[in-house]
Amino acid sequence: MDYFNYKNCKLFAENVSVEKIADEVGTPVY
Repeated sequence: MDYFNYKNCKLFAENVSVEKIADEVGTPVY
């Protein structure tokens, strides 16, 4: 199973946008 993938040139982690994660919790994300 792939936990990370691209959809429409955006990176997703388990179907959640990495951009959204970074916006909500800040960076860096571990």
